[in-house]
Amino acid sequence: MSGHQQTCDPWDAVPLGPANNNVDFFTHGACAQAGVDPSIFTSEEDDQQAVTAARAVCLSCPVRLPCRRYAYAANPYGVYAGETQTERTANLKRDAHLGADEHYRRGEVVA
Repeated sequence: MSGHQQTCDPWDAVPLGPANNNVDFFTHGACAQAGVDPSIFTSEEDDQQAVTAARAVCLSCPVRLPCRRYAYAANPYGVYAGETQTERTANLKRDAHLGADEHYRRGEVVA
């Protein structure tokens, strides 16, 4: 490991999604179950049919919270925990402007 690399965080993982065997929760995700087309999670964001289908899978997922934490830490392309990368990026920018007290008042858990 070179001197300029950061310490490996368990949320920073490649490859992304269920193919990543180093992130245990993905194996329990609704997206990893038989019959779920993995391409709906990495389709173009303007493919509303695929994004809607991915969100429907995420809605019933038992590991949505750890998936959301992962997605906000790594901000990979695709739908994770029901959000697109564009949505996460917008939320990250918005949240950068909010202080911890504001998150607390809004009842939010910061990932």
